[in-house]
Amino acid sequence: MVESVLEWKMPALEDIYDMYRLSNISEEYGSDVSYVNMFLYRKKYGISVSFYKDFFLRRYDNEQFLKGYGFPLGKGDYGEILGLLMKDAENNGRQLVFRMLSGQQKSILENLFPGQFEYTETRDDADYIYSRQDLADLAGRKYHKKKNHVSQFLRQFPDSMFEPVTDANTPDMEKIALQWYKENAGDADPDKEIELDLIREALACREKLKLSGGILYVSGIPAAMTLASSINETVADTHFEKAVGEYASSGAYAAINQMFARTLNDYTLINREEDMGIEGLRRAKLSYQPQIILMKYRAEYKGKQ
Repeated sequence: MVESVLEWKMPALEDIYDMYRLSNISEEYGSDVSYVNMFLYRKKYGISVSFYKDFFLRRYDNEQFLKGYGFPLGKGDYGEILGLLMKDAENNGRQLVFRMLSGQQKSILENLFPGQFEYTETRDDADYIYSRQDLADLAGRKYHKKKNHVSQFLRQFPDSMFEPVTDANTPDMEKIALQWYKENAGDADPDKEIELDLIREALACREKLKLSGGILYVSGIPAAMTLASSINETVADTHFEKAVGEYASSGAYAAINQMFARTLNDYTLINREEDMGIEGLRRAKLSYQPQIILMKYRAEYKGKQ
């Protein structure tokens, strides 16, 4: 019988280098492997992490939102590390469930433990991944409407300017987040309140989290903001994007999306995360013609066959 040697703790800022390094070598593109998401959402989802050899492990402990394990990130003997997670679940009286598996991770699990897991596709968790060049250029017929939205915005607000995030403009980014919260009945929505707190923490820890992003000004007035980070060396992850006031309904989202994509020259792909099953959000994400819809799966242990 395999003995569990795993030690779990809440992710902290000092873990970020190892979290990124091991996520990077796993060659996964999903937003769930983002070290920034794991840090920022540690309280909401009850995230614990553990490091074993060249693997980074995740455990989720929120009955309402998310319960189970993340697939191991890194390189090495998957049979050994998955055996340790099985033992960890047994020792702690936990149901062995893997959440947000990619197709690649699902295949590894199936090959190592054939017939021992039941798999369920979780479409609401699927990530939308786009060509950075497509979002930056909006070229061709498929982006004709999007390009028109940006053009109309710039004609209506000719004195518009995009600034990369700096210490000087982070207060304005927080103002946008707070204004969006108020305009969208945030005080009656616990999820929006949590998100506002996450944006504030992200801005406060911006340099340590190595966040990129920027702010769109119209005649010096903060109109929209965005924050992102690296999933790996080729994929950026957009965590937050907010537009406010009359600008939100006049094309500011399309404008800041394109303007920010033009600054991400080191990346080939941009992950704009999942739609959470929200119909309007799904339509919006599909309208940008994703290069990849990264499907996610839930795997529940049935026992040995």
